[in-house]
Order: sequence, then structure tokens, then C-alpha cells
Amino acid sequence: MIINRNPQQSNKNRIINFMTSNAMQHRPGPNMIVLMEILEKYDYVLELSNGQRKFSKQQCSKNDDLPGPNTEIFVGKIPKNMFEDELVLLFEQIAPIFSLRLMMDPLTGQSRGYAFITYFQPEYAQAAVETFDKYELQTYGQQLKVKMSIPNVRLFIGNISKEMTKDDIRYEFQKITAGLVDVIVYHLPNDRKRNRGFCFLEFESHKHASQAKRKLQLNRPIIWDSEIWIDWAEPLEQPDEEIMSKVKVLYVRNLTLDMTNYTIWEMFEKFGQIERVKKIKDYAFVHFKHRHCAIEAMKQMNGYIIMPERLQLEISLAKPPTDKRRKEEILRNREKRLMMNMMMRNW
Repeated sequence: MIINRNPQQSNKNRIINFMTSNAMQHRPGPNMIVLMEILEKYDYVLELSNGQRKFSKQQCSKNDDLPGPNTEIFVGKIPKNMFEDELVLLFEQIAPIFSLRLMMDPLTGQSRGYAFITYFQPEYAQAAVETFDKYELQTYGQQLKVKMSIPNVRLFIGNISKEMTKDDIRYEFQKITAGLVDVIVYHLPNDRKRNRGFCFLEFESHKHASQAKRKLQLNRPIIWDSEIWIDWAEPLEQPDEEIMSKVKVLYVRNLTLDMTNYTIWEMFEKFGQIERVKKIKDYAFVHFKHRHCAIEAMKQMNGYIIMPERLQLEISLAKPPTDKRRKEEILRNREKRLMMNMMMRNW
């Protein structure tokens, strides 16, 4: 039985619907017969909301140990048509789970392809990572990506005024949130004075980020004449540590459009021999011959101010090409969802 937006219903009901009327229904959805059998067998409930599907124990007995630290795992590369009816049965092979949160896109009704699963004990979470990372889903012809979950401390803020600078954004959000430590802004490549209409806010802890998200969604503040849109920043899969330990290429962001490969070469050559420089719009890749030279250049030049534009360089070790493509794909999808969200509000 499906309950419509009332959490106080009888415990005999297994599916609770908190979705708003303008949200897309989740699709294609699980096998409902199998799902209901799982919910009944393990005494679980499924809570449906705009952004997620939460499968969890209906209530814990006094003898149950609630999950502590290091009990949550991140499961990525989940097929869009894979739901709780399959995921629970798969991950319960390790041990009973406390909860499973499958993240959904409220504008399309489709899965975002990742979930968070919490076990009762950390050793079970670690065993799940060891068992299911790169696990082959034969029915779907793809592999899962499983790792220990890192608490999300970053929020995505959409529909901000493109005239706002990084300092403007920090000033406005520090007035209404606590624990804000950084603002990440992406500028228009052909106009360094304007942002792309969104930013990321980074907080001291997951608790600060969660409180800020709840407060902003509840109050819907108007900032610089724009009603902002708030969501969790999607987690980026971290590249293999062994691969990153050998990287000697720097990713340099916030360059001016008139800077050339030669001027960038001159800026970094004092730190060691450079093999090549490749500039693309407002960022560049600087290839050093030796890794220790790249590390020293990153330490010395990260945060360097380019005058007279007063642009602050952001420098990091370059990630493998697949990771960069994934990051750009996430940003494009964010912009697409933002535009769809604005259109839905205007209907």
C-alpha cells in the first residue's frame, strides 16, 4: 500500500510518499511484487521524496546497535533501471543493511546512478567495498563502483546572478548560513567578470552543510533579485591513488583569455623543466618532467593573483581524462536541470 505524504500512517503500510505534486514520478521503478516481499520480510519501509528513495528499518529495537562512524558506503555506476528490489538483495549478501538511499532526479524521475548504503557495523561496510567494487552486473553489462562514503560538505547553488563575484557570494551566504569555508565559482570563458549562473558552497562539516541546505530550502531566500535553487553537490569519483601518485601534470584554472602557452611556460619554468603547456580557454595543463617540480609549483603558485584582472589561480594535480570528462558532464547536467527547474516554476 502507498501512503500519500503522511508519515503518521499505520506501520502496516510499507511505502510512504512525500513527493510534491510537480515532481516527476520515479521511473521505470522496481518490480513491486519483489519489493513488497522484501519490505515485509525484513520489516522495512520505503520513503519516496523528490530527490531520493530511502529504504530503511521501520524501527530499531532496544537491542539493535545503531550505525556508528565508517558504516556508510557509496555505490556508483548503478544502471538507471536498477532499484531496491535488486540492490537490497545484492548488498544484503554481506549483512543486514540499516538503510539504502537511491538518489533521484526530481525533474526527470530517473535515478542519478548512485546510492548510499549504511550497515550496522563498519566491518560489514568494508567487506561490501571489497566484495562489490568493480562487481560485474551481468544483466546490465557494467561494473559497480563501490567505496567508503565521504561525508558531503558541498552544496550546489543554482540561479544566482551572473554578476556576482566570489566575494559577493561569500558575503551573502555567510549572513544566512554557518560554517561556510569556501565558494567555488565557474566563470564564463568569454567574460571573466561573470559567473555561469551557479556556484558551490563548501562547509566545515556535513552537519553544517545539511543545516544550511535545510534552512535555504525552507526559506528560499531572494539573493540579488534571484530565487536560488539548492541541492547537494554530486560526488565525484576519486581517481586511483596509485595513479595520482605518479601525476606530474598541473591543472591551472582562472587564466585570462589573452594568456598564451608561452606566457604560462614563462610563469612556471622557474620550478623545473617543462615538457609542454596546453591552454584551453581559461585553463591550462602544465606538463613537468619531474613530479617533485610539479608539486613545488603547485604549492608556490596556487592562489597567485594575476594583475590587473585580480584573478586568483586555482592549481591542482591533473586527473585522468575520464575524471575530467565526468566532471564536465556533471556540470552540464547541473545546468540542464537548473534550466528545467526554472521552466517548471514559470508554468
